[in-house]
Amino acid sequence: MPQRWVNVQGTVTDPQGISRVQYRLNGGPWTTMQLGPDVRRLTSPNSFNVDLAVSDLRSGSNALTIRVTDNLAGITTETTTVTWTAGVVAPANQTITWAGRSSPSSVAQPVDGRWRIVGPWLNNVDDGYDRIVAIGDQTWTDYEVTVPVVLNSIHPDADDHPSRGPGLGFALRWNGHNDTLMPGSQPQLGFLPDSVNPTPFGAVLFWRDSTRRPAGFEIYDEWNTFRAADDSFTMTPGTTYIFKAQVEGPGPTTYRFRIWEQGQPEPATWNVQYTTPGRATEPSSGSLALIAHEVDANFGQVSVRPL
Repeated sequence: MPQRWVNVQGTVTDPQGISRVQYRLNGGPWTTMQLGPDVRRLTSPNSFNVDLAVSDLRSGSNALTIRVTDNLAGITTETTTVTWTAGVVAPANQTITWAGRSSPSSVAQPVDGRWRIVGPWLNNVDDGYDRIVAIGDQTWTDYEVTVPVVLNSIHPDADDHPSRGPGLGFALRWNGHNDTLMPGSQPQLGFLPDSVNPTPFGAVLFWRDSTRRPAGFEIYDEWNTFRAADDSFTMTPGTTYIFKAQVEGPGPTTYRFRIWEQGQPEPATWNVQYTTPGRATEPSSGSLALIAHEVDANFGQVSVRPL
């Protein structure tokens, strides 16, 4: 359970044009969905992403029905089964390799975007706003993650609003989106604390080629506020780097981020580090999210250990 949602992604096509797309779970009420592109979570035309709350899922089989109404009032429905097994907790000491797997979903949860396995790498098929894969469990507290990473290319529109430059890295203590940005949207677009639901993330630690600052490695807190940067080290496309990050402490919490080129000695110091003041909005636990923001990127073997 890496977040409070299970995501079901898909695409709708209709020669008559699309008037409305809705879903319902286990015969419940219909919920209207947005279709892409929306410049944030939905990158592809006519794509959708259903946020199914884990708390609404039955243990076992769940019927998810999609209903499409076209511009001539024609209705088409499609039902798929979401199988949920309650009580499974991912160990905080594990190594995930991608080679030989038929799908990333066997060990991770694609949150946004299409993902594929290419040899030993996990790769985002579509480069857009915050392509995310969640790994682990919401109950994780203090842990360290190490992942080889390759920046393949940068999307040509990466500097456009609201992206403000490409990024590549992690969100630590990830819990999933909320409704703070555009209330009532489906999928939910929010990423700031709302004092009701779990805070979406504790911190984002990633390389950023920002339109506001020199390219470098940065940390943003749970309010998406810039906290620390190191612009002395940059990434070269096609080169493999090792990203290592840590989260430690119940609040105040310390986040650390270290980067070096594969094959070189691991540095003794951290590129960036930030200790929070211990705000009530800081999450005390959460999973790992891999983020490819407006870039085409490869993520290698994911190694996680508790601290």
